[in-house]
Amino acid sequence: MAKKQVFLVTFLDDATRFVLHGAFYPTLDQTIVEDCFRNVIQKWGAPEAVYFDNGKQYRTKWMARTCSKLGIRLLYARPYSPEATGYGELIVM
Repeated sequence: MAKKQVFLVTFLDDATRFVLHGAFYPTLDQTIVEDCFRNVIQKWGAPEAVYFDNGKQYRTKWMARTCSKLGIRLLYARPYSPEATGYGELIVM
């Protein structure tokens, strides 16, 4: 049986490390990230800031517009710096 690649999308509270959202998906694209972000905001409210990996699925016009409208600071990790997103990696281990 061939192995399938899956992607874990997580949203963590930086102060408490509480997992606001965590689920596996067969692909990782803009639509999935947007849906997860909507769900987090609907359940927990809008955060002061969000910090994303530098992937193209996070750097979208929709994300910039949504964060701007809701007054959320939108921050991105520096390219090629995996240590910048280490918290997310810790929950996988």
